[in-house]
Amino acid sequence: MTAPAVTRLDLGALAAAILAFPAPSATRVVSIDGYSGAGKSWLADRIAPLLDAVVLPIDVYVPGWDALPAGAAALDEAVLTPLRAGLAARHRSYDWTAGAPGAWHTWEPGGTLLVEGSGAGAVADSHIDVLLWVDTAAPLRAQQLDHRADHALYAPFRAPWAAQERRVATAHRTPERADLLLTRMDEDSVEVTVRPRDPDQEGRCHGVGRRQPIIPS
Repeated sequence: MTAPAVTRLDLGALAAAILAFPAPSATRVVSIDGYSGAGKSWLADRIAPLLDAVVLPIDVYVPGWDALPAGAAALDEAVLTPLRAGLAARHRSYDWTAGAPGAWHTWEPGGTLLVEGSGAGAVADSHIDVLLWVDTAAPLRAQQLDHRADHALYAPFRAPWAAQERRVATAHRTPERADLLLTRMDEDSVEVTVRPRDPDQEGRCHGVGRRQPIIPS
């Protein structure tokens, strides 16, 4: 089998590739997943305006440092499930400062929802239209984590959080399921590999064959 080609795209072309995937419901759901320090939030902030998307960090649903799987489950059940059915979603976020449940949020169907963060792809395959995995090398991720503004707060939880990330990604096969594998990001562009979906798995369009995006050469 020929290995998928790697193409460097500017962010506008990446947005066009994302929009080329079909979206079977009123809300297009794009998930950006990857390990801490990979650049998920950085990418989401830059690609969202090009997609005319609302950004939803999965962190708001994770109830504490030891509860990453619970956050992914809450996102899937309380937000993505009703949106896929064309219904409004209502869920209570988690207040990390208070260490307690926080404000209620309502998400109306329609438009593009860009979910980003560790575990953003650990949801039902049929609930997302495009899954991106940001595959940044471990040394660079560590360097970027060292320079986070909240480094001092994050440091005591860094190792156990990373262990949770690996368990969640492995359990849900998130890197393997990704439609687009992103590597070597810089300020204006990113290397992209289109990952053909296994024909034996359920397609994102409710079992219908998935259209591949057109990636410029």
